[in-house]
Amino acid sequence: MAVDARDPAHWQGVEGAAALVRSGRASGVGLCLTPDLGWVGVDLDHCRSPEGELTPEALQIMADLPGTYVETSPSGKGVHLLVPGTLPDGWRRAPGVDLVHNGFLTVTGEELRAGVVGAAVDLAGWHARHAPVQLAVVGRPAARRRAPVAHPEALLRRASRARNGARFGALWAGGRCGYPSRSEGDLALMMMLLYWLGDPPEDTGVVECFLASGRARAGLTPAYLSRTLATARAYRAGRASRPG
Repeated sequence: MAVDARDPAHWQGVEGAAALVRSGRASGVGLCLTPDLGWVGVDLDHCRSPEGELTPEALQIMADLPGTYVETSPSGKGVHLLVPGTLPDGWRRAPGVDLVHNGFLTVTGEELRAGVVGAAVDLAGWHARHAPVQLAVVGRPAARRRAPVAHPEALLRRASRARNGARFGALWAGGRCGYPSRSEGDLALMMMLLYWLGDPPEDTGVVECFLASGRARAGLTPAYLSRTLATARAYRAGRASRPG
């Protein structure tokens, strides 16, 4: 029978939960996180290979949140971090990342890194720096936009100096940047190109810039590029729900 994991009536201590699993009455255990508990779960999906290698993006997040406990997720394809602190207002989901502060976080006990008691973690600073690309570029007032950049090399130089320049550079180079699929990475770069190119009404210049990046590959059809660019325009114009 399904139960609400956030209902305290269904909560158990560690020993009680373990006993339920041993008896076969439960398939696993997890943490019931609440805002007043002082802990936040960071759930990173599709960042661990079958050989146990982590993506550069996952390793960077672990480095940015030092001293936090890290373990593999139940699927083995992701990792969970348990971070001390209170989650600020703002984003809760991004492609490949879920932040849990008022809900259920499964645990496996398959430790990748031990936590450090009393570790000083700047959760608020990390949260502010890692706002999803979509939230960083969608809906900016026109008066705050930079002048359009016409040449790919000039665009790359200017965009790389921006606050989210590292992410732009990784997407430009063809990296996943935490996105679960290549197409979502394509969409993120298209949105950023639209911003730096000044939202041109013609598709040609945006597509040419995209094809000058490391994301160009065999099998990209004009229909796919046109569809991805149309979706990026819709997100920026607020005509579609923002990803993540």
